[in-house]
Amino acid sequence: SILLEWFVNMGRPGNAFMCLHQFVKYSQQKRLEDRPTVRHFHIVMKGFLNMKNDRGMEMAMGIVKSLQSMTEKQEWNLSPTQETYRLLLQSCREHSVSPDMVGKVTDVIRRDVFIKPDAIMQVHEIACWVKSGKPEAPDRVMQIVQSLSPFDLGRHSEVFRTALMACSALGLKTVVDNLSASFSDQPGHLSILLQVMIDSGDFEGATGVTKDMIRMVTRTGGDPGLFDMIKSAITLWKDSSLPGASRQAERLLESIYNNEAPDALSSSLFADVLSSYWESKDATMTEAASRLVQRCRDI
Repeated sequence: SILLEWFVNMGRPGNAFMCLHQFVKYSQQKRLEDRPTVRHFHIVMKGFLNMKNDRGMEMAMGIVKSLQSMTEKQEWNLSPTQETYRLLLQSCREHSVSPDMVGKVTDVIRRDVFIKPDAIMQVHEIACWVKSGKPEAPDRVMQIVQSLSPFDLGRHSEVFRTALMACSALGLKTVVDNLSASFSDQPGHLSILLQVMIDSGDFEGATGVTKDMIRMVTRTGGDPGLFDMIKSAITLWKDSSLPGASRQAERLLESIYNNEAPDALSSSLFADVLSSYWESKDATMTEAASRLVQRCRDI
């Protein structure tokens, strides 16, 4: 392990690969008592993936195929793990590789019938397809999103965020609407929904999410735990360039005020809403300022 890591740290993955090859060969010939582990293969994989190009990806996939072959031959109980495939997908997602590479990587992963993709693998795969810009990307992303369990989508906000952003970017409106409807009762997911709607310029969708937030606060009688969601939403609207954003920010502020939760209000929230009116050059800015100042006096 130390020798392999030394070669990798020196930027010499080819030497690390040759060292690993000799290690495997001598172990098979019983010239060494020690046997290679998956960790040894991962070290060399990382060395090639650090090249950040197609050549490095191809070499890393070759190592994965070797591991898969050992699994089929039941050799030393060596087989790829979920971490093996995460390394490939993460590199494909983050580095400058060709658009065709994502298809090659996913084909290698699909060969392994013993490993079920986990949530992290699926997040990376979705991001890879979106980045690729390939014509088949929308269909592939839709298949992955539809295969995600409600548990993973509900428990892991990053899974939900990635799925939602990908579907929005690829124009999969029906999938976006289904995701929105399925998780409209979760504060954290509502915040993600609002951000994605605003970023995509969907004023109608963002307004709908805002209404859901206000209904949630009203339904719970002003649950203090929801006010952080409202405050974040006010900031999202304030920083938005969408027409009517300032009014939406004020409506959120009113939801706190109307639920008699003065402790959740602060001068900075009023300032954010006023700033939103000012920056948008809204024609009702003066009227809004008067309303907000009166609210402050009431409190």
